[in-house]
Amino acid sequence: MRVLMISEPLAWAGAERMEVLYCDLISQIAKAEVVIACPRPWVARFKSELGAKARVIELRDYNPASGLSWGRLRAVAQAIEDIKPDIVHTNEARMRVAVQLVRRLPPFRSGTFKHIHMQHIREVWRKSYLPERILTGSGPDLWIAVSHSVREFLINCRRVKPTSILFVPNYLALVHQYSPIESHDPGLRDSLGVSHDEVLIVAAGRLERQKGFDILIQAAHQLTSRCNAFRIVIAGEGSERERLQGLIEEYGLVERVRLLGWRNDLQELYSVADVFVLSSRWEGMPLTLIEALMSGPALVATKVDGVVDVMAGNHEVCGLIVPPDDPKALSDALFTVVADSKCRHELRKRVRQRATEMRHESNALPRLLDQAYQMS
Repeated sequence: MRVLMISEPLAWAGAERMEVLYCDLISQIAKAEVVIACPRPWVARFKSELGAKARVIELRDYNPASGLSWGRLRAVAQAIEDIKPDIVHTNEARMRVAVQLVRRLPPFRSGTFKHIHMQHIREVWRKSYLPERILTGSGPDLWIAVSHSVREFLINCRRVKPTSILFVPNYLALVHQYSPIESHDPGLRDSLGVSHDEVLIVAAGRLERQKGFDILIQAAHQLTSRCNAFRIVIAGEGSERERLQGLIEEYGLVERVRLLGWRNDLQELYSVADVFVLSSRWEGMPLTLIEALMSGPALVATKVDGVVDVMAGNHEVCGLIVPPDDPKALSDALFTVVADSKCRHELRKRVRQRATEMRHESNALPRLLDQAYQMS
């Protein structure tokens, strides 16, 4: 079986990381040959990430600014013609529509391939899906929903039949491939300027509005009026770095909040953290939250899509959940975990229980992937 995954990254983020992970899993579990087709600027990055796990090809004559133009459709059609896949796998909405339009072209009308689309987020900005239905027909053969909220969105808003949806939460793939670090760096906390009596709060992600780090900084400012025994470090890069640094300086938080930039040791960072905080305004299913949970710090998160899937299993919710875009609620939750060591200890105990559950749940991933590619 040959699988063509068509990718259109806007940045190297969660969806792209999942594409790399799924390439590995599909080749291992489904015993498929996997090819990724992407725009030229991303070919080298995918090759570097994938190595020999998948072949990477360029989407020829592709212009990312072209929208749903004939040029985009020609690039997709050419990739399909060259690779002759049994299955085409998409992750972004524009590529989903492009593949569906290509299926209506004469060379592909005979059903030469099947289409799987992985839906990462609720497309809440769209008011109607009728134009897409008219243009593309019935849609992909199979939708993979990465969270319960995405599944409900597909059923209630897109009117996708439940039988055409497979629920495969992103954490299954991450946990399935997770390897705990063998030892912690004893000097890491010291290198971050954190004393033994301070609570280390870690956040990570692209420095973009979506991640809500401005809300976190406002929450930290409010927290300083009640408690000073904490340090917050934020790992990541992005277009909002200058603005966020300005907020840190404006609120007088230079000694309390630090932007670390891009890090390649996030797992080690999570493992020495006392608290991990997710401050996002929206998500599909936050990968940093999953990775942090597997490393064991207490968790504080905004109630965005996927958070409840990750933090609530058969036991109690394993962290504190607050509304998004609410600095006071986030500050109150952080105060609770910073000021009360017993609360932190209890939350970490729940996190360990949830991590054990997730490891058991991840055993179902081979069956689900096999089901996906057989269903398709």
